[in-house]
Amino acid sequence: MKKQLALIINLLIFCSLFNGNLRAQDNLINVDYAKEIGSVNKKVFGNNFIAYDPSTYEGWGRNYYGYIDYGAGIWDPEAKKSVQEVIDLAKSIRMSAVRFPGGCGAHHYNWRNAVGQNRQHFLFGVDEFVQVAQELGAEPIYTLSYFVGDEHDAADLVKYLDSKIKYFEVGNEDWHGDHQKISSVTPQEYAFRYLKYYAAIKAADPAAQVGVILCETKWDKAVLSIIKGKTDFAVVHFYPGSEINENKIGKMPPRAVFTQILTSSIEESEDYLNKTQALLKQETGRDLPIAITEYNAGLTFDKPLPYRHTLGAALVNAELLRIFLKPQHNILMANYWQFSNSFWGMVFNKANQNYTKRPNYYVYELYAKHFGNTLIEAGSGVGLLTLSASKDSQAGKIYLAVLNKNMDADITCAINLKNFIPQGTLTVFELNGTQVEALNEDNPENVRVREKQLEINNASFSYIFPKHSLTFLEIEGKK
Repeated sequence: MKKQLALIINLLIFCSLFNGNLRAQDNLINVDYAKEIGSVNKKVFGNNFIAYDPSTYEGWGRNYYGYIDYGAGIWDPEAKKSVQEVIDLAKSIRMSAVRFPGGCGAHHYNWRNAVGQNRQHFLFGVDEFVQVAQELGAEPIYTLSYFVGDEHDAADLVKYLDSKIKYFEVGNEDWHGDHQKISSVTPQEYAFRYLKYYAAIKAADPAAQVGVILCETKWDKAVLSIIKGKTDFAVVHFYPGSEINENKIGKMPPRAVFTQILTSSIEESEDYLNKTQALLKQETGRDLPIAITEYNAGLTFDKPLPYRHTLGAALVNAELLRIFLKPQHNILMANYWQFSNSFWGMVFNKANQNYTKRPNYYVYELYAKHFGNTLIEAGSGVGLLTLSASKDSQAGKIYLAVLNKNMDADITCAINLKNFIPQGTLTVFELNGTQVEALNEDNPENVRVREKQLEINNASFSYIFPKHSLTFLEIEGKK
């Protein structure tokens, strides 16, 4: 009898959600149109362009020029102009910040080889990068080599650019050396060399903004205790899931892989972000912005499948963006690693074929097309359901970006809109696939955005968020 009674009660609660009854508080999303919490920082939707010589880092032969001449596809060196299809893809996601010349490939990048009229290679060089950034209307950031040249070379580059680039980060993950002769760099070595770069760059252009490289608490404390306030921003990278090694991933079902990353790994990333902000304030006496110049799902194996290109990876990046958008984190910019082709590209093409959008691309397209300009207060009482909410006051719309991190079950949720009366139509854009490990490598229809419209009668309604999905709800208010 008790089991039957419990079943009846649960059934009544489930049915009440579909009738707009909001008594099931654990499955409730509250959104307040009137409570603004900050502007949407468009610069978190940035990306990376690569232009380095892969033989200096990836061990490829010197006859490969796909990066240094073609920018992994964005530049046509023969026509001496950008590739329109790739530019259009970047514009479609409103790419807001771009980083160059790329990660650990910057260790041995000599900018002097990448300027001038008589270059045989490095044809997607410094000026070409600036041109592409201007075409996109994106904020450029330059990664200076810690290992090639010195502070005088860095200052010469700043002078050469003549204020075309404002942001410079000194090195890239330099603690692990240069991938050739130098196996590691101590925080003390880095800090004292950084100070020389900082002074030289500021002398060349006082308006230039110089960033210091951080990575983990011990390194961060050592570096910041030496440089003190002589930095304009801090740089960190996030690759949640990198703790899952090749042996582990082969024994874990895909849903377990992404459940771990979307919960504990992401929580650790945000915890580090909070600690870094506190440490910066303690050591510099200022609230300094943080540039996340690389991030992605940290899954680097191709077997049993390239997890970095799956629907699950897209969900991981969506969750990172939700965190980066929080005003309290004071994010300067964030740059997805990386845009086209190569190992990580969110778009790719095969010989003589058009570009294919991987699942990660759609996350940025959704934010570009179906999210507002002002963040508003919203909260969910459902543990595996996270969201960001925004509005467009001119259009009179509310936008919700909702992630269901449950790999096995849909979540039915009541939604309560405060200080907002909907006009009657809910437009839904859902990014999903049949399974969380779905890929678009052979079929671009496996993971895509599906659109539908539903009628809603008032400011309280319910919606079923499918398992392993990212759903954007666009709600227009009454005029």
